Amino acid sequence: MPSVNVVAPGPTDTPMLSDPARTPPARPPLGRFVSPDEVAALTAFLLGPDGGAITGQQLVQCAGASL
Repeated sequence: MPSVNVVAPGPTDTPMLSDPARTPPARPPLGRFVSPDEVAALTAFLLGPDGGAITGQQLVQCAGASL
């Protein structure tokens, strides 16, 4: 049975985030932004055999920004 999940990363440390034309977001409580590798690892977990029982979830990966 397919599962449907959403990975919702907050500000992610990519070149777009440091574009001078953008207003930079405030640093989250963790003191750093989410890394692309962290987003990829969470996505890989959900798609792998260990994430098979997780379904219908929105996983917010925001370094505490949503607190």
